[in-house]
Amino acid sequence: MTKDQLRLATAIVRNLKRHRDIAPFLHPIESHTVPDYSQQIRKPMDLSTVEGKLTHLAYVTVHHFIADMRLIFSNCYQYNGMDSHAAILCQNVESAFEKGIRQMPGAYEVSCSTDGQPPRKFTSPVAFDLPKREIHPPASKDYPQTLTAQRPRYVTSQMKFCVQTLAELKKQKYKDINFPFLFPVDHVALNIPDYPTIVKHPMDLSTIENKLNNEEYPSAQDFATDVRLMFSNCYLYNPPSLPIYQMAERLEKVFEEKWSHLPSDSPEPVKRRRPSSAASTSQKRQRIAALERHIASLSHTSKKAGPKNKHSPTSLSYTYEEKMALSEKINNLSGPKLTKVVEIIQSSMPSLSGENGEIVLDIDSLDPKTIKKLSDFVNGPKRRSTNKRKLSSGDRLKQLEKTIKSLNRMYLFPSRQCRSHLFFFLPGKSSASDESSASSSDDASDSD
Repeated sequence: MTKDQLRLATAIVRNLKRHRDIAPFLHPIESHTVPDYSQQIRKPMDLSTVEGKLTHLAYVTVHHFIADMRLIFSNCYQYNGMDSHAAILCQNVESAFEKGIRQMPGAYEVSCSTDGQPPRKFTSPVAFDLPKREIHPPASKDYPQTLTAQRPRYVTSQMKFCVQTLAELKKQKYKDINFPFLFPVDHVALNIPDYPTIVKHPMDLSTIENKLNNEEYPSAQDFATDVRLMFSNCYLYNPPSLPIYQMAERLEKVFEEKWSHLPSDSPEPVKRRRPSSAASTSQKRQRIAALERHIASLSHTSKKAGPKNKHSPTSLSYTYEEKMALSEKINNLSGPKLTKVVEIIQSSMPSLSGENGEIVLDIDSLDPKTIKKLSDFVNGPKRRSTNKRKLSSGDRLKQLEKTIKSLNRMYLFPSRQCRSHLFFFLPGKSSASDESSASSSDDASDSD
């Protein structure tokens, strides 16, 4: 079993462990729970046993690995029958396995046998059985670690660094965090049908490798954009509580640390690659639009639990970051400035005039004019600069991704949303009457 076959087999097993129907096949069947199982199944097999054999390099060829995996499925069908619920779960897992094994180099049909032993003869020859073979088949598009054999012809110091960076991300020492990103996401096998609707521009390490080999990156920065797109797709689809989100964060740190050593010299522009550059710019614009729509949907979701916002145009004039910053500044005010803020809010919300005590107010419940008055009072009048610097596509993408991370955390942990609320102590009518009555009492006591 070659090193690349072992790597892909390990990735397949780890992907299967995340399958929704894998639970019955993860661990060995205990004899005391199913007494007759050992009588009917002569050679039991389970996914944890297969994973252990991969770890200890017990498989001589890839066919032994495939035979053990198919033995798991045949044992299930033999013991439970094809019409059982367990057989339905088994079919789902088997389908995911077969889709993954199609990417395995050198994997051919292996007849399923209950003893777990692969057949002695295969229908197709294996490359390592023919030492004098002169013609080698091209590598699969999803085959890992082919970059060293197919280095780009447009080698510059920066593009060479891209090759080294990609090799770093795919190293064996990062196998615990890089395996979800080695190949394109199979939303059918993983049972995530909404993935294509949320992630409009999927990206993975094998696709990046192919683009490097085909000289599709005009510059090193375009390569970095695709790598960051891969991570942002993960953050976009997965909530922070999932392990894959944390894997992406750890692998992104590896990338950014490596990328910080990018050589300063820039390669000469390649004129024949300008259409790809234009396509990359168009892709960035589409990505920005998708992120903005996603931010809008997250913002709408986070407001469902609170009072309805009757002034939706606010979001058109003030961004999420601006409103967050304004609420934080107001919450830090005290004395006459806070009193002025209260007066501004009460002028637009007369219903608060009769309230007293501490009031928690969502800043999104204020109308645009009130927010502008508050912003002018706290920050000074907002000046409209005619020569305002426009963010580049890359900077805008980073800004949107940062906003999505913040919104994701707020969506998962609603208690943390208090940062966008305003806290006041409003003196109402009752407190005013108390003060007048107290003053009358003092006057009466003085007259006595």
